[in-house]
Amino acid sequence: MAQPFPLMSLPEEIVQLVCRQLMKYGYLDSQALSFVCRASKALNRIATPVLYSYFNSREKMEKMASFLRSISLRPELGGYVQEIVFNRFYWFELTEDHLSIFADLATRLGIDLGGWLEEYPYEAMTQLIIAQIPNVKIMDVSTHEVCADEGIGAFTLLEQLAAQVPKRVSLSQLQQLAIGHSDIRRISVGYFGGIIELAPHIRELTISPCYGLYCDEEPKNTRVSLSNVTKLTIDGGHISKPQLESIK
Repeated sequence: MAQPFPLMSLPEEIVQLVCRQLMKYGYLDSQALSFVCRASKALNRIATPVLYSYFNSREKMEKMASFLRSISLRPELGGYVQEIVFNRFYWFELTEDHLSIFADLATRLGIDLGGWLEEYPYEAMTQLIIAQIPNVKIMDVSTHEVCADEGIGAFTLLEQLAAQVPKRVSLSQLQQLAIGHSDIRRISVGYFGGIIELAPHIRELTISPCYGLYCDEEPKNTRVSLSNVTKLTIDGGHISKPQLESIK
């Protein structure tokens, strides 16, 4: 009978490459990698940073809640995230355990959740995750509710963090940001000011659709700067020449 191949006899760099190959093929293989993490302490140490380097909510709010719970209880896991995708969700009712952990997290971050978790749980969890992934380089966010009826933005919890002195949260490694929404109302760059303000080194910014730097939101977040953006893609709106000139 053939003997099982002793994976850990290979150099750690090779084992890590094997783990990365597992992550290349999507959700099922990330599940496989999670099993690898449980196989031994040595494999857990090597595979866990790879497992958490990429996260895609895949339209499942329950998956988001589980991920947020994990990085809230073990903040070092959030530090492994390099690329993240948030997209529209299937509804999931947060448990008392979730609500308690997320409330404790908000206290540690020094922000007021208000009614976010009850009224806009997807946006609330998105922001709480973003606040804990300081090394992320690529981010894609599709919002569900942008609070346009109240004239405020989608990332006002992050605006609270951006206004802190000294800042507790920074997205200084973020290079590529794509933001989308399906709202028929006039949504601007300003609605997403919280995340942009925390990420001063964004090079590539895509917003679809977009109606300019500011539209109807009050108060306007005038701290937003796109001065380091070298590739700006905005579409789906009706942006005038003065509006384009104001985005700088």
